[in-house]
Amino acid sequence: MTKFITGQDLEKVIYDIIWEAEETLFIVSPFIRLDDYFKKLFDKHVYDPKVHLIIVFGKNERELAEA
Repeated sequence: MTKFITGQDLEKVIYDIIWEAEETLFIVSPFIRLDDYFKKLFDKHVYDPKVHLIIVFGKNERELAEA
């Protein structure tokens, strides 16, 4: 059965995935908006040579394309 995660439950799942990454963290999203809270989570891995951090996104809040 499919389970949709939203709100604080979704934030906790994402936090856990980011925080516990040990080898590769690969995030793909059509739109991304990272607040300071999540940026600090990524800081844990930015200078860690053991973790390969890849973030792929189509748009962010500063560069919205007009349809």
